Amino acid sequence: MARPSIQISFGTRARTLREARGFSQEAFAAKANLDRGAYGKLERGEVNVGLVTMARIAVALGISLSELVHGFELDRDEINSIPRSRRGPEPIGGRD
Repeated sequence: MARPSIQISFGTRARTLREARGFSQEAFAAKANLDRGAYGKLERGEVNVGLVTMARIAVALGISLSELVHGFELDRDEINSIPRSRRGPEPIGGRD
């Protein structure tokens, strides 16, 4: 199954904000208390991100959660087409 565009959009947003602040993936993952490899997967849209992980990213960026997701356009049909029982990889940073 293709990755949901929301995961790709969130990863792109996280990468853009991280790069704008001059952090490498490794340095940023350490600042956000996240595994660097798992954070790389997040930026590539390969993982479903939990709320706690989103909060860690926002705090590390020095922004609010609402700023982190600002500008997202949600595709209701795409979101509703993802089966409820679909469980992706373990959320990064442990269980959120």
